[in-house]
Amino acid sequence: RSYFVMVTLAFFIAAWMAARRGAALGLTRSQIAVLGGVTLAAGVTGARLVFVFTHCKDFQGNLPSLFRVDDGGFGFFGGVAAALPLVAGVLFLYRKPVLLVLDRTMPCVILAVAVARIGCFLNDCCYGRLAKSAWGVALLPFEFANLLFHDPLAGAAALTGGLDFSNLQAVTDFYIGNAF
Repeated sequence: RSYFVMVTLAFFIAAWMAARRGAALGLTRSQIAVLGGVTLAAGVTGARLVFVFTHCKDFQGNLPSLFRVDDGGFGFFGGVAAALPLVAGVLFLYRKPVLLVLDRTMPCVILAVAVARIGCFLNDCCYGRLAKSAWGVALLPFEFANLLFHDPLAGAAALTGGLDFSNLQAVTDFYIGNAF
């Protein structure tokens, strides 16, 4: 259950940060609440669908377990793929600067992933490969420090943080043997 707790904590931390950043960009409280709900619903649905699709053998003969999101089983890249276009659509309907808002809130998503990955380690599902040191886990090296700062090219942080990160996460999961 530690994974579910950490994912829930990650969502609330990211939502709090995104709400502060969104308010600074002129989003109202009700708009922020709608965006949070859309993000949560689409993100959980997309992430679960990717996990179920990539682990379909685990669900044969046990269809009720498809809906056991409290027991883990999410694919981050599926959550981003589902949530990003819906959030962009809602922002467009609100007539807000879509790329600017996505740029400013993408670091919140990356922080949420970091917190959720702690849940992965606690749940013992994403353990990586054997490291040469006693205190490490061997994963593919990547860095997203550039997302902490505003990029002058509108949409660059959203693209880098959302699409590139989710693709890199898929490669990493495949590399350490957690996918497919």
